[in-house]
Amino acid sequence: MKIRSTGRSNLLLLLAIILSPVFAISQQSYDVNYQTINFGGAGVTIAYKVGSTGKSAGNVTLYQNVVSIGGQSIDAIIRTTSLTAGTVMDYFDRTGTGTGYTNNQDSYFSPQFTFGNGGGSAVFNFEFILGGSYNNSTNTGTPVILENVRLNTYDIDGNGNTGSNQYNEFGGFLSSELSTGTSIAATYNSSTGLTKFRSTIASNVTNAADPTTRIRVTYGELSKLTMQIGAEGSGQAYYFLDFGVGATFTSTSTVTAPTLDLNTTTAGNHNAATFCSSAVPFTAGGTNINSVSTTPSGGTTINQVKITFSTSEILNGVNEQLLINAATSGGTIALNFANGASVSNVVLSSKTYTVTASVINGESSLVFAKSGSSTMTLAEGESLLDAFRYMNTATTPSTGNRTFEIRLKDGAYESQAFNFVVTVGTNPTITDQPSNQTVIAGTNTVITSATNNATSYQWQVNPQSGTFSNISNSTLYSGATTNTLTIKSTPASINNYQYRTLVSNGGCTVTSLSSTVSLSASLPVEWLSFSAKEENRIVSLAWSTSAEVNTKEFFVQHSVDGINYKDVGVVHAAGNSSVNVSYSFAHRNPSVGNNYYRIRQMDRDGKSTNSKVVAVSIKTDAKIFTVLTNPVVSGTLTVQVHIPATLALYSSAGAVVFRSPVTVGKHSFPVSGYGRGTFTLVAGRDVQMILVK
Repeated sequence: MKIRSTGRSNLLLLLAIILSPVFAISQQSYDVNYQTINFGGAGVTIAYKVGSTGKSAGNVTLYQNVVSIGGQSIDAIIRTTSLTAGTVMDYFDRTGTGTGYTNNQDSYFSPQFTFGNGGGSAVFNFEFILGGSYNNSTNTGTPVILENVRLNTYDIDGNGNTGSNQYNEFGGFLSSELSTGTSIAATYNSSTGLTKFRSTIASNVTNAADPTTRIRVTYGELSKLTMQIGAEGSGQAYYFLDFGVGATFTSTSTVTAPTLDLNTTTAGNHNAATFCSSAVPFTAGGTNINSVSTTPSGGTTINQVKITFSTSEILNGVNEQLLINAATSGGTIALNFANGASVSNVVLSSKTYTVTASVINGESSLVFAKSGSSTMTLAEGESLLDAFRYMNTATTPSTGNRTFEIRLKDGAYESQAFNFVVTVGTNPTITDQPSNQTVIAGTNTVITSATNNATSYQWQVNPQSGTFSNISNSTLYSGATTNTLTIKSTPASINNYQYRTLVSNGGCTVTSLSSTVSLSASLPVEWLSFSAKEENRIVSLAWSTSAEVNTKEFFVQHSVDGINYKDVGVVHAAGNSSVNVSYSFAHRNPSVGNNYYRIRQMDRDGKSTNSKVVAVSIKTDAKIFTVLTNPVVSGTLTVQVHIPATLALYSSAGAVVFRSPVTVGKHSFPVSGYGRGTFTLVAGRDVQMILVK
């Protein structure tokens, strides 16, 4: 950076560039492989989308075709987020060489400022998007992740005035490089959570490419970054950001940030899981924290483990929790904490960890550090990380994703964010389990499962081996991914095979009970139909068979809950038949509400099978009785009773003529002795006027 003094004494300038990458697992990744990302030059188009210069807060500038990867063009959005009072942006992106600086290139992003008394700052947000995806209405695009990116900043020195040391701050990089004779020192800025690279000299180095005032950082993944440029004194300041390998940089020392892999069994460094009802761990696989000898501690310790997440993603209040598995104290932390909330220490494997909670700008963070020590061993960090679980105790959890960013700090270096994405789902429920089947070889077998809240099914078979495996539709099976599995022309070879279904809703899956298919040379009954119909509080049942072998009788069974059945009648069977035979039965005492019926067929040898289940519902407002003789001309009142009740007959004067409890059925009452006239028959809420002649 080159600074031109305005003549004021004791000028103090400092540069603060804050680079913090943000990315999500679902974004498409492209390997830059350390190509230059061009913010200008041949093939790059610059368009001012909001504002006309990019120099004012709120301006949005689109750079098209900043890099091409495998034929795919990548664009970049730069948002001018803010400028402090008194700060003037002379150039949004200066090209060429000017007064006080040399070696600028078109590919650099090179803003220039004049800061007023007391200095000032500006903030830019960079977003890398799929080429051609920019939406002029929303001023956004399809975000992408760029892999293997290098970024150089040049000329980090002073301007010759006492105390004019400059610095840059970066975060989320894999490694940094400084020359062996560097005049830059790295420290950790706890207020920003970034690594500060500060010049140890206040003098001005005229060669902008001097390796002693240069930093090069390498990113494994980069999608968004925020850059803050500032100075604590007045004057003109030039900035040169080179997204590429840069000029030859020899005799360098490399320091790496700590790294981890949240799931060592899959590609990449991130992890994802689905929450259904049980707590899900943040990590999977083997050792997740990598021991790297070039970290500040030499790959032996870390200072802290940090979890960050969007505050707005916590939708179920105290029900959403971070669990520390096997912790003997402090093992549950509600994720809806407030900024500065007091969180109990965590005791895990006899080690105590302090927990610092913060909520800033919509981001919630928990920082874990070892109590009484500035460091924890990698083994302790691994134990803590492996103990993290996401839990949601809400009766009906709010579905959607929760993204947790994990960062490790080692000395002045903090790792990039490694994402653990939890998809919160809801378990389906099985309302009707598959039942055992006894079938005739060569006929079709149908196995069903009724569910609520299910989006997919997968039937499985266990061929007496003890292991279930998925079924595919074939010449033997159909409906393998529906709630009804059909075994076509059931072969004798599948006798005693077991079948079950996996019922899923998104990533949440429950397993049904198993159904055993038993083969018989012939079934005692081949059912054609079975139905139930209610009329006047009487349920008429009708069923028919197409064939019967050695059948003795049919037991009519009734249930009010669909689970517990009792016999309510018996009908003698044809015995042996090869033609269609119809049967019927009238149930005269059904219950108010749901009534379930099935027919139990009994063989002469004592074996039995059940029909399917049918159901009818009896409304509570059904009639209690029906008068069959009105007017009464023969001296006898005849009444059909539908519900057990007490009948009372009243004279026109209101006197009780008779009162009698009655059951369901037809009842006759002599009334000639009461004289002629009008009477009233009452049962419950039912009232009927009777004329006796």
